[in-house]
Amino acid sequence: MSRRLRRVNSRVFFLLSDGLFTRAGGSGQTAAMPTDQLQFDLSATQVENPAIEQLQRELRFVAETVTTILDNLPVQRRPLSESTRALHVRVTWERRNGLCPCCQTVPVCTAEGKLPGAEHDHWYSRHRNRAEETWLVCGDCNRRLESTPFKGSVRSAFEAYQLALRPFLDDAQPGMWATTSA
Repeated sequence: MSRRLRRVNSRVFFLLSDGLFTRAGGSGQTAAMPTDQLQFDLSATQVENPAIEQLQRELRFVAETVTTILDNLPVQRRPLSESTRALHVRVTWERRNGLCPCCQTVPVCTAEGKLPGAEHDHWYSRHRNRAEETWLVCGDCNRRLESTPFKGSVRSAFEAYQLALRPFLDDAQPGMWATTSA
């Protein structure tokens, strides 16, 4: 793993793949700095050295760049539980003959489980991972679902899949889809 080091006022800053970290000079303790605290007080070094001024400008640029990158990182995708994955394989196999419910042409599972290349798509958002918000699709459809026009064109396929999923959910959670009668 590569890292870049910078020393400012007896503090060493280094950038790792996980973010910006600081180690206080001599203490040996390392602490992560939240993105909202990525500010550097470089005015304390009132040295008239062009090399130090250049270093300060570069450090400000790095701090601003890191802040921008961290602010724009996508939300981490929540993994599906084993029971949700198994449920999608069962529904896709029994109701869709193992074919991708999005394109209805590529096999995504067998009775034994998911096939290589098949992926679970989070329909609404990366952080929503319930069975009613996900489905098992082929890798090509999963990549194409990032395009808003394509996603809009296959919305009815997702809704049809969810209708096929409901009876399986009723078996697992009685009364979940029940309606009250007046």
